[in-house]
Amino acid sequence: MVLDGRPLQPGFKAHAQRGIGRYAKNLLTALLELLDPARVRFLVQANLPDPELPVAIPRIRAPFFPPIIPVGKKLISYHLFTPLALRPAWRAGQVVHFLSHLDAPSRVGPRTVLTVHDLIAQRLQGLYQGKRTGARFRLERWLETRCLFGAAKIIAVSQCTRNDLAELYGLDPGLISVIPEAADPGLKPEPDPARRAAVLARHGLDQAQPFYLYLGGIDQRKGLDTLLTALKALKARGRPHTLALAGRIEGDRQYPLLLKSIEEQGLKEAVRLLGYVSDAPRWWAMLVYWCRPATRRPWPRPWGPFTTCPSWPPS
Repeated sequence: MVLDGRPLQPGFKAHAQRGIGRYAKNLLTALLELLDPARVRFLVQANLPDPELPVAIPRIRAPFFPPIIPVGKKLISYHLFTPLALRPAWRAGQVVHFLSHLDAPSRVGPRTVLTVHDLIAQRLQGLYQGKRTGARFRLERWLETRCLFGAAKIIAVSQCTRNDLAELYGLDPGLISVIPEAADPGLKPEPDPARRAAVLARHGLDQAQPFYLYLGGIDQRKGLDTLLTALKALKARGRPHTLALAGRIEGDRQYPLLLKSIEEQGLKEAVRLLGYVSDAPRWWAMLVYWCRPATRRPWPRPWGPFTTCPSWPPS
């Protein structure tokens, strides 16, 4: 079996530092406990650092087009060199699993398994097209979804994604299995009050004051405008809260717009920008509600003692 290890390679898109990287790490770790390591190989990109995966497991190294042309290097590498590197595995009848369909080449071999997290770009073209022409945007979506029609099996992380696959691309629902994403193994309550207080103090927060924690990206579909609206409404009611934003968001192209929105709504003192937090799991012990403000994000229901906040702002 060949598993795609590229999401864990620094420099492969932005996966390693985002949710897909954490998903890949936990999934591959769990699979290695179930599978015979002698029958597993990892697909990696040859020009990037090796992922933090067991070194004893062989790598299939997909070449990357040398930088001798100004454009098209990624297209050639992903859609030509990657399938060439995988051809022997496909010919041998091995299962090849891409952890995101966006990372698969346009043409895949037999016994290919694809995980589809969402089709958000197709559903929200107005948010994602940007300055690209409609024709180019549609061409990009067409190219990245050709792999769906060659897959032997598709894993959708939610029923929402499964429905989108069937509706937008006419795929047989029987081809698609829904396997929701589970909680990270490290996300468990911290029972020690002193440790909880230390975590908050380290980030300048007071455990006696209510706050919202947001951990994730800040592109428009995430619905941060909803969180800011709720924060402003609570402030107007005389019930001020703090919004703690965690994650590496400073380099996001939406970051200047976020700062502008915070200032325009008079929330500069109410929003705490934490940056990357290495102790994220311990935050979960302090949460009362798990809130999902995203415009269209097919997440499964929350886990453990947390629940979804039913409306904004909370009463």
